[in-house]
Amino acid sequence: MAAARADIVLPARGAFVLAGVVAASGAEPPAPWVWSGGARPVLRRAETRPDGRVYLLEVRPAPRGVVLRVLGPDAGEAEVLVPLAAAVRRALWLDLDLRPLRRLCRGDPGLAALSRRGLVPPPRGTTAFEDVVVAVTRAEAGAAAGSVLRRLVARLGRRAGDGRTRAFPTPGRLAVAATSVCAQAGVSSLGRRLARLGAAVAAGRIDPGALDSPDPRAPAAALRALPGLTPAAAQALRLALGDFAWGACPRGLPAVARPWRALVASALARVGEEAAAPPVGRISARRAAPGRREPPRTARGTPRPRRPAP
Repeated sequence: MAAARADIVLPARGAFVLAGVVAASGAEPPAPWVWSGGARPVLRRAETRPDGRVYLLEVRPAPRGVVLRVLGPDAGEAEVLVPLAAAVRRALWLDLDLRPLRRLCRGDPGLAALSRRGLVPPPRGTTAFEDVVVAVTRAEAGAAAGSVLRRLVARLGRRAGDGRTRAFPTPGRLAVAATSVCAQAGVSSLGRRLARLGAAVAAGRIDPGALDSPDPRAPAAALRALPGLTPAAAQALRLALGDFAWGACPRGLPAVARPWRALVASALARVGEEAAAPPVGRISARRAAPGRREPPRTARGTPRPRRPAP
């Protein structure tokens, strides 16, 4: 099997800004996603296929969508490229049409500013199993969830061809080693929960794929089958699955926008977290010694050279 590279354009429904979707997740997207901004932004991750082969995925902005680059064995073959493209479409919500919600927001003074900030769901996993693990981790680990997920990926994820990027752990690997990895991170109870979940999925007792079923009854039954899912984890998982109609309505939300209330509430909470964060100021690495004055600085912030003494 020859290593290869293949590019494919993935159009989105309606307006789409890759950086806006990434920003919706906060400081950084959950592992194994890796975001590199700047003049040439790219969103990367590795993906494990059912046959065990690992592919490096690179997503770049494109007009009205993204360009997906797949690197790995026989990347250009349809049986490889098509399912990987579908997984990225799922993860980045490329089939979600937010135009009706944006029209509602433009007509409401209280939501217009929120819409301008980017009223989009954050990136999710390429599979429902990944969504379940991320939701459970966030519910139990709280603020440490990001570091726990990075640790799980670094220790248990299979490595892509670049030698650095790792895929999300498979159910079997979580079943074997999630307990020890999470214990080292100080969240032993989470490790035991993830190990039980991985074992049940690997043995076929639970099918997380049913969460993506178009049958409205299948996801509800699959949620009930998940062991020990806390209310917080269930809410986070429902948002990741695209159920935007659950939960209490935010105050002042127009009745016509209530089918989107979970997404609106999530965006309002994110804005509140940003407002509560302390301002970040520049701290000079070079401080003046006690009793000594700093040299004057130019408008560009560099020290103005002192005139030598006569």
